[in-house]
Amino acid sequence: MSHDEKKILSQDFSHSVASNVSENELIDGLKNRSDESLVLLIDTYLERLNRLAFHLLKKREDAEDATQETLMKIIEKIHTFEKTSSLYSWIYRICLNQCFMSLRNQKGKKHISWEEHAPRYEH
Repeated sequence: MSHDEKKILSQDFSHSVASNVSENELIDGLKNRSDESLVLLIDTYLERLNRLAFHLLKKREDAEDATQETLMKIIEKIHTFEKTSSLYSWIYRICLNQCFMSLRNQKGKKHISWEEHAPRYEH
């Protein structure tokens, strides 16, 4: 990844989602189920959500699952967004909650190591 790409990915998009589309226009487009708005949502936030989820979950597959669930919840619940915060704050919170739910579910599943159940041989 180039320096410019890293710089772009680390930018705060909460005030300006894209140069041609305001955050309000993106929200309205998502509420109207616009394909273009969905693509813009993914283009704008996917990498940042993946990084957040990976930071919390530590496994790439779990992070990808949490990110996908987050995007589905955004689409499902966008009509509840009240614009009292930035869109990214709302999305960030959804992702955090999804990661915490994933961690809670993982806690309930005990990891069994093969080493615990392998026969032991004395030399």
